[in-house]
Amino acid sequence: MKPSTKRNAARWLHMGVGSVIAAYIYSPWGQDPTFQFLTKMAVIPLTILSGLWLWKGHLVMRKFNFSTKAVAVILFFITLSSLSHAQNLPERVSSKRWGVEI
Repeated sequence: MKPSTKRNAARWLHMGVGSVIAAYIYSPWGQDPTFQFLTKMAVIPLTILSGLWLWKGHLVMRKFNFSTKAVAVILFFITLSSLSHAQNLPERVSSKRWGVEI
């Protein structure tokens, strides 16, 4: 796969998960506790990781000499660990949004 194709895939992933965050903020789905949980524990870390990858991914690949498959496995385990860490949260997720109270 060419580097430009990889960059475009990461860019589309970042825009896709960013649109989920926009839906969380501006749509009535943001009141649903399941959607809140999935957004906070899966979508936001994925957005952060894809943004960092777009910004400084070339330096990570150069410094550590990782293959693309190894990076994908590492990112998968980071996301999985954040999800398993989220299992310790209380049963009810509060409906408070970031700086916006209705």
